[in-house]
Amino acid sequence: MSIWLLTKEGTPPVGDLDEKGSAFWVSQVAPRGLDEPYDPAEEKDWVDDLADEEALWEEWQGYAKSHERPLRSCRDVIEFMIELGLLERGSGDVRWRAVSPLPHVEDVLPLNAERKEIESQIRWRQSFHEVNEAITAWLAQRRPPGAAESEIETSIQAIAADLGYDPEDVRHGLAILFDEDIRCDVDPETAASEAPLRIRIDWELFVEWRTVYRVARPGEDSGH
Repeated sequence: MSIWLLTKEGTPPVGDLDEKGSAFWVSQVAPRGLDEPYDPAEEKDWVDDLADEEALWEEWQGYAKSHERPLRSCRDVIEFMIELGLLERGSGDVRWRAVSPLPHVEDVLPLNAERKEIESQIRWRQSFHEVNEAITAWLAQRRPPGAAESEIETSIQAIAADLGYDPEDVRHGLAILFDEDIRCDVDPETAASEAPLRIRIDWELFVEWRTVYRVARPGEDSGH
């Protein structure tokens, strides 16, 4: 994730792992050093559930074991990512980048049925990310000045007409939009396209969640 962010900022990591000129980007990826044992607890400021992060790290150690690889340090992680075809290291003036497009995780790792279903659901949700973002912006424009909460009555068909999307895409975009800040009186997956929807919005949570904590969160930008 650190390598991906550095690349997005326009400064692709340059220099091999132990090369003198690579000190900056290596320190961003591995603040305690490439060979220090990795501790999932270090991610506590980035994740919602540390127990899930620790379980995921244990799961990845199992995948590495199936490849007869150790997985203890950041160096191990980087080398494993190269082997799986997730990360590329250019020759000569070494420049690092995440492979694009990334392969599906089940194409490079021996996933069980439960993990395959989870990955499938992640990809399904991501396929409606654009319409989800468009609906979020559409809702934001309808906030009454100064309102802490408000209700919007509309329909799938009306939103689709306003935004220029297929109603079925809007249906799924709404389904993955709802949370504690945005609620609806019916399930958009089963509602008729022309049926009225009453969407209730807590604007304080909406502003906090949709503009701060949910911007490019790790795990939402990739099928991994």
